[in-house]
Amino acid sequence: MDASPLKLIPISGYGGGRFQVPGGKKAGGFGLESVLIHRRIMLSSGFQIFRQGSAAVSQTIQAALQQAEAFLRVGKTAEVRQIAAWVAAKVGLGNPLEAVEAMRRAALLDPTSAEVALSHSRALAAAGLFDAAIAVLDDLIEAGHGNDAVVAWRGKLVSTPCFPGLQGAHAPERQVYMSAVVHMLGGTGLPVSILEVGTFMGASMVTWARAIEHFAGGIGEICCVDPWESADLSQYGEGMAADLQCGVAYRVFLNALAFVPEGIKVTERRGFSDQVLPSLAGRTFDIIYIDGCHLHPEVLHDLQACDTLLAEGGYLCGDDLEVQLHETDAAFVAAHARADFAQDPRSGEGFHPGVTLGVGTFLGPVSVYGGFWVVRKTKDGYRPVEMTGKGLLPYHWPQDFIDRAARAVREAGWLSEVL
Repeated sequence: MDASPLKLIPISGYGGGRFQVPGGKKAGGFGLESVLIHRRIMLSSGFQIFRQGSAAVSQTIQAALQQAEAFLRVGKTAEVRQIAAWVAAKVGLGNPLEAVEAMRRAALLDPTSAEVALSHSRALAAAGLFDAAIAVLDDLIEAGHGNDAVVAWRGKLVSTPCFPGLQGAHAPERQVYMSAVVHMLGGTGLPVSILEVGTFMGASMVTWARAIEHFAGGIGEICCVDPWESADLSQYGEGMAADLQCGVAYRVFLNALAFVPEGIKVTERRGFSDQVLPSLAGRTFDIIYIDGCHLHPEVLHDLQACDTLLAEGGYLCGDDLEVQLHETDAAFVAAHARADFAQDPRSGEGFHPGVTLGVGTFLGPVSVYGGFWVVRKTKDGYRPVEMTGKGLLPYHWPQDFIDRAARAVREAGWLSEVL
């Protein structure tokens, strides 16, 4: 049974009259990645959405959303996106998340809508729209249709950040080693300052914040540098590029700020690193983490710029160093320096040539722990780092990633304790 048409009624700022949403779109035009999110959902557009005719949500859409919820529980996000595309077609909207928002409004007219609203909220959370996911529940509670399941899910949302896309998801143990660097700074009693080049959705930012909270007295600053929507999308996969281009990555980052402890200041510096880093001249940081553009010479330029910003005794570190320059064919690396990813001809391992070339050219051999690299700055230059002490599991990540990180760190045996 198809959903009935919707009418969009402008609340303010959009003139008078009503806007009829045309129906009849087919779901087949939505690819698995293209349905991520291509523009902001109607939650922020000033529109209220009402169902024309019956107030009840169609049984077919209810069933679809319930199936999406089942897929979410087992991590099948691609299937969830397919269902979102199908729902979009059924209600005649081109954007799957606008369709979810439409169903949210329609569900409020049905006194038995708690289960459906939960499905909507979980779909929004899976897309990283934490604020919208909570708004669905708050609307339901305000309408008097909340129940224990609604309250429980809302409690989970406000206690755990939602990241639909995780940089470094293939190697979650790197988050543990990042936190260990904060532990290795020692309890100086002074605020810890961290510069992060490349923030995306903010998952690593939360890792740094948790490490400051646990190992450095909870006082510090994290300066996040990222162009977000202005990024060069050619170096990213389709899904990540879509998240950046439509503003979802930045919106998830803003949502993640709610999970940063009060004593930690997060400073946002929007722009490309070659523009932002020179503007920080005169400042120094205890830790600088480079995870921006992975191409050459951009990586090299970031290293050169960050060198002047790192305090003596501080740590320079970064992500995605799977193969070091002295371990592979330098000519092959140079030939692929503008490729984001390639296969090492010696080991057969996938690696990032731009990172390999940049780090190898500027620093030479460095300490590497599962792809996370780190050196310490001294008055005599940079020195390798022995990864000891304590690290934190990324509890703000999904449970399967936490389990993988714990296994990898335990098997490597570098850290004395993992919390």
